[in-house]
Amino acid sequence: MPPELMVAAGFARVPRAPYVGRYDTDGRTVDLEIAAVASSTEPAGPFSVAFQHAETAVVEGIEVALPCIEDFVILKLLAAAADRRRRARDLADVQATLEASARRAGTRLSVPALRARLTVRRA
Repeated sequence: MPPELMVAAGFARVPRAPYVGRYDTDGRTVDLEIAAVASSTEPAGPFSVAFQHAETAVVEGIEVALPCIEDFVILKLLAAAADRRRRARDLADVQATLEASARRAGTRLSVPALRARLTVRRA
């Protein structure tokens, strides 16, 4: 997604994060990270886990693939394990997601459920 489009939609650029747009509203901050689709369609691509069960949505007139919440959490955990510099931020994102999805925390977002999804992915 072109950075100019993100800025026009009200997102601010995030230093040293070219694919992240930050939106502030009503005292809340949302960071939107755009994953490269080209690296997401291959079965072993770095973002493939987040797009295996993705839903398509139209955002600002552009069709995009949005990962389900379980896959988003898995992607964040994989990113935290892969990059020590981003680890605190990725884990904070996981924590915020779990808090926002408390009704799923004991089932679909539980540690055993996420491990099971990863096991299926590797098969």
